[in-house]
Amino acid sequence: LPNSEPYGIDDGDEAVDKNGRPIDIGKHVLVTYDWPYVRTPYKGILYRTSLPGILAGKLAAIPENIEPIGSVNGAVGPKVVANDKWSSSQISDLSFIRAIGLRRDEDTGQSIVVQCKTAAHPSSDFSRISTIRSVNRTLTGIRRIAKPYIGTPFSSTRLLSLQQAIDEFLRVERVAGFNQGAVCTISYTRADRIVGKLTLKLKMIPPFSLETITIETSLAADESELS
Repeated sequence: LPNSEPYGIDDGDEAVDKNGRPIDIGKHVLVTYDWPYVRTPYKGILYRTSLPGILAGKLAAIPENIEPIGSVNGAVGPKVVANDKWSSSQISDLSFIRAIGLRRDEDTGQSIVVQCKTAAHPSSDFSRISTIRSVNRTLTGIRRIAKPYIGTPFSSTRLLSLQQAIDEFLRVERVAGFNQGAVCTISYTRADRIVGKLTLKLKMIPPFSLETITIETSLAADESELS
């Protein structure tokens, strides 16, 4: 790799967008390494399959603001059997470079997703799959609201109606947990108004997920030390 980070792109040779920020297509990519087994209904026969199809089905079945990790949200079903050839150290190394695989959960016996980071740059805001999915959900919702306004008069009344509809949508999405705050502003120039061009600028706080829980244990001599 051209640098020390598990990324593979030379920081000095990245294409940038119109805002001068690196174009990071990795936020739309999930890298998997595992080939798990699936148990068929017929005599419980196992056959090997690729992980992307299983992962896609998992993502389709859970809300956008949920990370598919852990023994509950990361379970892929009793018919899927994790490949047992990977050691704990290998799984940890692969997780570090954000490659996605499965492991057997010791408490439930089910196969669960180890981690589900995107292939975005390590410092990117879009490294969490829940972030990119929630942003896509929000953008789809705003486009759906704005679509009926195409072809209508470019008037202050119509713009106010559009703004109020978008604000209400973002409020409802926040209550539902798909953002922790979001604003969408409408902007246009005199030339934009002449040609019928409207720009919507969205800024939102993603639904951050709890990914690790650490339990610290210590002993107390008496009750006075518990506070």
